[in-house]
Amino acid sequence: MIFKTLVKTFILLNSLYFTAIALADTCKDIEEHSTQDQVLIPTYQSGRIIVGNGHAYFYSAPDEKCINRHVFLVPNDLLNAYVEYKSFTSVIYL
Repeated sequence: MIFKTLVKTFILLNSLYFTAIALADTCKDIEEHSTQDQVLIPTYQSGRIIVGNGHAYFYSAPDEKCINRHVFLVPNDLLNAYVEYKSFTSVIYL
């Protein structure tokens, strides 16, 4: 019984590890591809303020699956935007 549990745990951990690696590669590929189609934001239009409720999360690449739930902004945080790609904006936190 303990052996079966250990094997299941090992398989689960390996699955999670390889899923994380695949996701990282995918996000890296998305980021590299997105740089070709980014639109620069002029400095005079770059000021931004976070509005709404809750957290505004950062992403490692411009895709919903690349969210980083450990890094976020809260309402009234100030930042500067420098490029846009689809519905994502690359920013510098002030």
